[in-house]
Amino acid sequence: MFSIRYTASGRLGLWDTLPGSVDQFQKSLKEILVGHSNAVLESEGRDFVGTDDPSVACITSVCDKIIMRGNPTLVDSEFERALLSGPARDFFKYAESEGPEIGYRFEKSNLPGNSNELLNAAKELLDLPYSSDDSSFAQPLPLNHRELTSDDEELFYEKLRIALEPLGVFKIHRQVSIEDLTGKKLHKLPGHLQENRVDFVVHNSRAKWVFEVDGSQHSEPGQSAKDRERDQILRNAGWTVHRISTSAVRDGFDNWIEELLSSTDKDVTVKFNKSSGHCSVTQIIQASRMHEAAFYTVLIPLAVHRCLRCLTQLYHHDRLRCDRDQRILVLEEDIPVVAEAMRMLIAIWRSIHMLSPKTLPPPVMKLDIIGDKLLPEIPDANIEIRKVDAPDGEYDLVLSNSFLLDEGYIGTLEHKHSSIFYPNGVRIRSGVGLRTERKLQWIGEPVEYDFPELLRSLSVRNGSVPNASDVSTRQRSALCFMLQLIYRKRDFRDGQLLAISRLLHRSDTVVLLPTGGGKSLVYQLSGMLLPGMTIVIDPIISLMADQVANLKKSGIDLIGEVSSTQLAKDRISVIQDMSEGSLAFVFVAPERLQIERFRESLRTRKGVFPISLAVVDEAHCISEWGHD
Repeated sequence: MFSIRYTASGRLGLWDTLPGSVDQFQKSLKEILVGHSNAVLESEGRDFVGTDDPSVACITSVCDKIIMRGNPTLVDSEFERALLSGPARDFFKYAESEGPEIGYRFEKSNLPGNSNELLNAAKELLDLPYSSDDSSFAQPLPLNHRELTSDDEELFYEKLRIALEPLGVFKIHRQVSIEDLTGKKLHKLPGHLQENRVDFVVHNSRAKWVFEVDGSQHSEPGQSAKDRERDQILRNAGWTVHRISTSAVRDGFDNWIEELLSSTDKDVTVKFNKSSGHCSVTQIIQASRMHEAAFYTVLIPLAVHRCLRCLTQLYHHDRLRCDRDQRILVLEEDIPVVAEAMRMLIAIWRSIHMLSPKTLPPPVMKLDIIGDKLLPEIPDANIEIRKVDAPDGEYDLVLSNSFLLDEGYIGTLEHKHSSIFYPNGVRIRSGVGLRTERKLQWIGEPVEYDFPELLRSLSVRNGSVPNASDVSTRQRSALCFMLQLIYRKRDFRDGQLLAISRLLHRSDTVVLLPTGGGKSLVYQLSGMLLPGMTIVIDPIISLMADQVANLKKSGIDLIGEVSSTQLAKDRISVIQDMSEGSLAFVFVAPERLQIERFRESLRTRKGVFPISLAVVDEAHCISEWGHD
């Protein structure tokens, strides 16, 4: 089996307007969303290979950067409006924001509890199968992992499945890499552990267990020392490690597992027990108003945004094509979000194409969907949607989408329609462990933004000219769409649109605006619409911190800063992230550019991922200028 991993999560902007201790709520919400932000694309038929078409790489790189800009980030505002005025309308009393911001403002809760109970309900939902009819298929073991598995481990797996039935069965994973579990990059793991895997993992929102089945070789001094080192690395990442001997697997498993579960927090183990009364998501949201609210206001925004990034990966790896109309069969194994995620992607794609006509136009597709229909439909001319009960004809791609099923698990619909799914179908599943994948994509050619008519109209006093062309009007709307999508701002302030248009047009630009006039947004939005990294030269460290905080408040956290106030190890970490393409914005003090090692790191980084924009912030504070 072939797979790629990716990370994305989204949340409602409404949560920013909660009264009281909003910081604590945001922190707890972020822990939930980040904990379920990892996902994988899986394919039985062929590997995922990045496109060699520079035009595809060009458009998908910008779309992907916008989508993964924060973990979590704000969801599409139009979708939030449809969600809050539709299936979530009875949970809160809210009003539409006025003034420069767009979105909704919280006024009153109509729920039978507080915000903490809402988040606890979300955690419970995330640990349940979607439907009580979901079949508990065993997790297939990939061919390349079978040679790592002994007969005693196979026996352990069967016994553990019985012990954790029914609700823990979907949470057992085999041969998981240390890198995935810890989130540590390979070069930060000891050399002898870089390719290591653990035997079994059980992972839900409350349990992080590792199980190791030890043969006689694990009692040898050298191996025992390696086991202790490995266990400590896992414990440092929050995992509880349990070891059982092969003899105990064969003869004493029942006593071992009973002792283990009885010594574990009851709140954890009860989640695997049907007697808790919570058998499936569909059952509990029908019985509990609080869980229904958590489903629509926490889980669905997360599921949609995670699926949104998945779609860019499918295009970037040529599993979906944008050079011709596509016919796709979607098997919605649980929360049905593919159609809405596709609409969001096309809206972003269309705006970029409007601003850069040389890029590929947004794709056109027909979706046949098997599964539930829960979300309001926001129409788009490029998507034709049919709700069907069975496959109908031939498809360019069959997509099995599940938000709640973990990687490696086969869904009920995929099993039912296996004849059409194999060998070229693709699964979307939740990723196990802590490793995140949010890197800028390599592109073969730059995005060329071209809007001379818009620049001409903006350069005229009052920002318009008589009989402005339809093209400049549409391009102005496209930039405004991006402003609203990324920053939730209703419109540009004076001077911002002209400066942004010049930067995207690759014109050197001096921006002079009063304090609070929105200078930072000029380079921030421009940087988001360019595929590579933006480097910001900032001579004031306190201002640097303010800029980082403001970006994070807008749902953008692919940020690094390098200054003299940092510890050396933190500066090295940021430079490493730069070289790996893990940062969209990097703030540096001017004197940092005087250091040869840092300049060399920039050269190295530019050879891997482009530096698309260079910014000198607070330029009047820099006292010496030269030709360079």
